[in-house]
Amino acid sequence: MKQSERKLTVSTQVPIERVADTLIGAFEGGSNYWMGSVKWGTYFEDAHRKSPFKDEAIGSVYSNVLAWAWEQHLHFQIKVIADEEADYQEGAINPRSIQRGVQLMARDYPRHYEDMISEQDDATTSDVLLQCIVYDEVVFG
Repeated sequence: MKQSERKLTVSTQVPIERVADTLIGAFEGGSNYWMGSVKWGTYFEDAHRKSPFKDEAIGSVYSNVLAWAWEQHLHFQIKVIADEEADYQEGAINPRSIQRGVQLMARDYPRHYEDMISEQDDATTSDVLLQCIVYDEVVFG
């Protein structure tokens, strides 16, 4: 029997904490082969100061702050700057890019999306998520 080319579109909900936790892997190693630096930005730093995590260093609680800021409907932006030798240089993490990136990951990289939502993610999953959020596709690796 020939497999059908027709597909169903399915909608799921992903807890923002799951997305934030997956991004940790990108910042802590999964994307180090292309990522040059991260700039938290004024809005994210303001969210950190308002959050329950304000007494901790931002670098150790950024996933918690991101999830908290999302739940509070606060605007934030984190700049991700690629290594200076890369073709793509700068991108942003903000509520809109997170929403779009997770949707792109689900549609274009379903194996990695499934790994993320089933908590079977690894450094590659984290890297794919970050690139979907920042560049709307996987451009490195």
